[in-house]
Amino acid sequence: MGKHSKAGSTPKPSGTRQAIASTYMRQCLAAAPDLNSQAASEAYTQCEASTPNSYSPEREEHAAAPPADWLSLLKALPTWADLTNATTALQTSIRADLQLMRADIQGMADRMAQIEADHDTLTATQATQAANQAQQMTQMQVMARHIEDLDNRGCRNNLRIRGLQEGEETPTQLIDLLTNIFNGLLRRPKETPIEFVRADRVLRPRDLPEAPPWDVICCLVICALKEEILHEARNKGKIIHEGQQLQLYPDLCPATLGYHRALKPLTRALVTQKIRYRWTFPTGLIGNTRGGPRQIRTAQDLQELLEELKLPPLNLRWPDPLDYYNSPPTPQGGQPQRRHRTRMETVRLAGATR
Repeated sequence: MGKHSKAGSTPKPSGTRQAIASTYMRQCLAAAPDLNSQAASEAYTQCEASTPNSYSPEREEHAAAPPADWLSLLKALPTWADLTNATTALQTSIRADLQLMRADIQGMADRMAQIEADHDTLTATQATQAANQAQQMTQMQVMARHIEDLDNRGCRNNLRIRGLQEGEETPTQLIDLLTNIFNGLLRRPKETPIEFVRADRVLRPRDLPEAPPWDVICCLVICALKEEILHEARNKGKIIHEGQQLQLYPDLCPATLGYHRALKPLTRALVTQKIRYRWTFPTGLIGNTRGGPRQIRTAQDLQELLEELKLPPLNLRWPDPLDYYNSPPTPQGGQPQRRHRTRMETVRLAGATR
């Protein structure tokens, strides 16, 4: 038993109210295209106030015809051709910019490739130069050792006597004094002749009156005799002559003396361990260890010797032979200055040795 509709009621066409609302909305939009202005707000208010709430055939007929302003707005809209032209112009501009960017990137890539190629070339050149420099350094060190050996060979017949008081007036007196000292070491008669090439004192600055006397350097004709004198001096220990303690050394070049000073921590450690050693030429050491003789001529040899003897690391940098030829030696550096013999002294000494 449902409810029945009232008799005589007329049904309204569907969508009529929506069409009327759309028509009045178009009028409002046509009357005020600028929605932000005050006039547009007033027009929109009037349209909203005059919007019908009931259906009317006259209003439906009036809504069927769009206003002229709405048509002008539709005609003012861009066409497909306008959009196509604008899109084409935009694409052309973007493509031109992209082309410029590609050209710049390509230029940067070319320059980067050139830089990398130059870097590889410089790296290879630097490696070659480093290898050549290392080879040249090795060759120079070998040459420095050869020069050192030649210097020592040039004075291998020389003996240096330290502590001998001054008082001789001529080289002949100095030679006679040395002859007596050497014959005493060799346990020979003092009158036994010894052939000398030369003998003189080494000049050095004398600071104080009580300064030690100048060293004496003499050159013997026979090298074996010089070695025999050094051997007897080492065995005897102290050499006393007329109440004076003398010291005898081989006359070595400044580079060899620098080596000896630089390797002093090593020789001190060997003496502490009661290991006998002797110097070799070119500069080096031979130590008589329990495992046999060990030759020490490089830093690697030194490290192996310390490991074998179980010694602590030494504060020692293996000397470079070039260090002793970079600058001229000075008396403060430990190199004695040798006095150049005058022609008159040479003549006198030659006559005394005949």
